[in-house]
Amino acid sequence: MRKTTHAGLSLIELLVVIAIFATLIGLLLPAVQKVRETAKRIESTNNLKQIGLAMQGAHDADGKFPGVQNALKVTFLVDSSFVLALLPYLEAIGSIYAGPIHTDEDIAKFYPIRKVLISPGDPTAGDAVPKQYPTSYCFNMTALEGRPNIASGFSDGTSNTIAVAERYFRTSQITTPEGPLSVYSSYWAIDPGYDASTQRYGFLEERRATFADRGILEDVFPVTTTINGVASTRASVPGKTFQVKPKLEDAWSGTPQTPFSAGLPVLLFDGSVRTLSPSIDERLFWSAVTRDRGEILIDW
Repeated sequence: MRKTTHAGLSLIELLVVIAIFATLIGLLLPAVQKVRETAKRIESTNNLKQIGLAMQGAHDADGKFPGVQNALKVTFLVDSSFVLALLPYLEAIGSIYAGPIHTDEDIAKFYPIRKVLISPGDPTAGDAVPKQYPTSYCFNMTALEGRPNIASGFSDGTSNTIAVAERYFRTSQITTPEGPLSVYSSYWAIDPGYDASTQRYGFLEERRATFADRGILEDVFPVTTTINGVASTRASVPGKTFQVKPKLEDAWSGTPQTPFSAGLPVLLFDGSVRTLSPSIDERLFWSAVTRDRGEILIDW
């Protein structure tokens, strides 16, 4: 009887096969990650469009945008939250905020679905619990102060003015004499029983969902100068625009930030959404934050 033998792979051949597979995986992984990031950015864009529709609904109901308190007078009442004013137009499930909310049963009863308020790419959103009223989006306080009307309040043009940008729910860059704070940088409501006076930096630990907000929130905001009749706007902190994929320890609530390498998704006041390049000029970005200062936006 003839014995049949099967030759196996030698060690060198096996290593070659493994190397080929490793190379293929290395080539495919960035492409897969890019596709996933693009899908998340599209979902975030859809969230912004829904927020835009809610803003338009709130504007049409009253002839102007809802009001929020000035940052220097924040008392954590419901009128300090722009998001809260939009809830009836976001088709949120549940009652409008009727706190105080202290227990899981309260949360289940009163807390609306928040998916539209969370960016799927926000690496800090998973840290949130419902009672913190998290959101990954922040509203342009510079443009919204004074409750502007679409027809007359946007001389720079609604297509040239940012309404909402992305920002991590949680950031880490607030420094106090006692050391750095972990800041819940975007909320849309707060338990009325919360007493900020008992915590020296309580107003920073849970701030409202805005950017370009003057006063105690320590935001970067636009500063406009006019020379020979030409307006030019820059950041109050030179060189600042927004952060792209910052590490948590580097994320600062004073500016927007995005988890997407392609740039910052923003909602404009005309309802359109666009992604701003990470290399955008500082003057262009902050000119788009103002609504009525007469800057000329080039290559916008």
